[in-house]
Amino acid sequence: MRYLILSDRDRERFGCPDKMPFEWGRLTNKEVALLPKLGFKSLAEVHRMLGQYVEEGVSEESIKALDVVVWLALRRSGVHVPFDENFEYDLDMEWFDDDPTPAPSVEEDPGKAPGSAVPRKSSPRTAPSSSRTSRRK
Repeated sequence: MRYLILSDRDRERFGCPDKMPFEWGRLTNKEVALLPKLGFKSLAEVHRMLGQYVEEGVSEESIKALDVVVWLALRRSGVHVPFDENFEYDLDMEWFDDDPTPAPSVEEDPGKAPGSAVPRKSSPRTAPSSSRTSRRK
């Protein structure tokens, strides 16, 4: 299982659980159909851009991919917020994977196999089980 943990401030603002489970293979047809409206042609493109965030840091495209992950995790946890120019959250978040199986490469098509993994925030060279997107102060 993969989890996303938003900052304390965002958990309070959104009213979401502390740990939001997130599985790419469990997206609904409506969620996948919304991807083009969110700026992506496919789920594989979201994976690729999120991988770019992991490896290279912040870019406009990689932040859009992170937006999709946060928005979908909130949605799947029962928190329905509009995805528009006002959708904002702190980058002070964590995600981790308690699944011991290795994540597939970003190039794999995650829509074909249930349970496909989200690229990890950590570098594949180190691959710790937990990491932060930014440092808490």
